[in-house]
Amino acid sequence: MSHIPQIIEQAQQLASQRLYDRVVGLLAPHLERHPDDTAAWKLIASAYAEQQRWSEAEEAARHVLEARPDVAQAWCNWGLALRKLNRLEEARQAQLRALALAPTYPRARHELGKIRKAQASIRRRNKSSRFCTECGYALSPSDTACPRCIETQQHAAARSAPQPEPVGDPAETDPIWRVAQDLPAATASAGSPGAAKTAPSVADLVGYIALAAVAIFLVALVCVWIANRPSIDDIDYAPSRLPPAPVSTTNTNTNTNTYTGRGATTTPHEMQWYTVARFSGTTSKNTATFTVGDEWGIMWDFRSQMDPAGNFIIWLKRPGDELGALVANTLGSGSEESYQYEAGTYYMEITAMGSYTITIRELR
Repeated sequence: MSHIPQIIEQAQQLASQRLYDRVVGLLAPHLERHPDDTAAWKLIASAYAEQQRWSEAEEAARHVLEARPDVAQAWCNWGLALRKLNRLEEARQAQLRALALAPTYPRARHELGKIRKAQASIRRRNKSSRFCTECGYALSPSDTACPRCIETQQHAAARSAPQPEPVGDPAETDPIWRVAQDLPAATASAGSPGAAKTAPSVADLVGYIALAAVAIFLVALVCVWIANRPSIDDIDYAPSRLPPAPVSTTNTNTNTNTYTGRGATTTPHEMQWYTVARFSGTTSKNTATFTVGDEWGIMWDFRSQMDPAGNFIIWLKRPGDELGALVANTLGSGSEESYQYEAGTYYMEITAMGSYTITIRELR
């Protein structure tokens, strides 16, 4: 068993480098041989969560919970995976157990709030919706009958209806069909020695003209597509990260939210990224408000202080708006950015289990 701590140390190093595929590849065979290794289950659960593989993350978190049912973090991690799988009632019970063990645990309280909002949304949707008793299709207020059932019945009636018999001789009514039928005989007679050459009839000429028109139309379509398709030089590739931006003033504090005001000058007719605000801290809190234009971005750097991976959540809200938009929800240390395209005044609600720095930048 002396090799187990070495494997755990290797997995922790890979996780710190965000190499989660290699973490799973290292720990999965190890757990088949040592299913009671709780530390390995914690690491692989975190790796699955980073990869958005929530079914595997739920199973791994459940193994940790079975070994440590007295730890609030184990219940909270399991509840997070259950919420991602839309098993909301189980997730709510898990977060309640976490709060029973640690009543001030901020992450469990935050998760419980998100679960309650999701359940309330489902109740409102179900209350205002009607469903077909036959197939369960959601009916709109104007529907007097189920559109899906009507469509199914129409398809069934069309399949069971007798097919109409062809009227008349196709050789008389369809010149193209007649040309197609006459081609083998014409080819055979043309290849035989001494075959007499006869002039084509009017119907034959009409058929040849129709076929030629179809071919010309298809060629024209291909030519138009080739002329209008974009070249590789016309494609605009967006940058993977925001470019460096000039900062007029910097005033950071590792324990409190701080604000960096506007103050940089721009070159006429040249768009640049400018820092609007910067916030940093080590605890969960709300930031000061900031105002941005039509195109801006949020960049963050988070350093977890929990083992194996602390949670970092950013909610973007307007003053007076309780719901807001979820910008970040990660486990473990890392840096990332999010682009926004709506002007206004905002603030951020931050839940952090470690130190963070958030920079707001605007393109103007």
